[in-house]
Amino acid sequence: MLLLLAQAYYKMLECAIGTATQATMLDLQLNESYLWVTTNLTNLLQSPGMQGFPMQFEPIVPNLFPSTIGDYDWQEMIAADAEEFLSTVQQYVHTNGICEPNEDSIAQCALDIYRPGVDLAIERAKAYEKRMREYIKACFKSVAAQASRSGTEEDATPDPPPSASDGAISAAASHEEGDQVGNKLGADQTTEPSVWLLGRGEPCHVLGQEKPPLTDAQYDVVKALLEAGEKGLSKDSLTLVRRDARGILLRLKKKDDDWDTVILMPGQSHGGYRLKR
Repeated sequence: MLLLLAQAYYKMLECAIGTATQATMLDLQLNESYLWVTTNLTNLLQSPGMQGFPMQFEPIVPNLFPSTIGDYDWQEMIAADAEEFLSTVQQYVHTNGICEPNEDSIAQCALDIYRPGVDLAIERAKAYEKRMREYIKACFKSVAAQASRSGTEEDATPDPPPSASDGAISAAASHEEGDQVGNKLGADQTTEPSVWLLGRGEPCHVLGQEKPPLTDAQYDVVKALLEAGEKGLSKDSLTLVRRDARGILLRLKKKDDDWDTVILMPGQSHGGYRLKR
């Protein structure tokens, strides 16, 4: 039962907070299941038979309301603690032995009582995540359509495609993970681009210096700025990529001098967010 509740707890956090920096909504049923799971985990781990459990459990977040989880990033702020708890539960259960309870035993009755609630909690979490991802996708399509209409109105003819002499792949050339993305160089430039993304999970290059791989959130925001080019992005457009996009950029700037140099915030870049060429 402990492992079932721990799995539900992890899945609910992953599904709800995994998209929180981009979109959230109030889902009372989801929050009800979260409170049910965390309350039962707390009561179970405080019972006399669980005194040997090696860590104290306290829910990472008290609830799944938008005002609570909206500023949390899954990879940067939540995943490590959630995975530590789940792995601790799994190791504890395996160390103490796993066996199927006898039919009509108290253990089997407890499983029969709790399993429907666990299944419902996971089902609600998955449904919430699906709704959020569909909403985010719709927002991206809307922004792309508006940008396309704006571009058509502003430019009578499209710009010619970059030639091979440009020396770097345009950021808009590909949206697939693993593709190299960097600032496009003009034909009269010979220096390398200020930022190169070699793919999700891969080291990147900033001002010619190799940097550690970006988190998923950092990668999404930086790639969006690369694709935006010299025009950059407004705050509203940037937060469609990640709700905490501005905080992500500020933390990158604070963490590394090279990132601080290439990331231009409003006031440095004519009112928009962009990357220095």
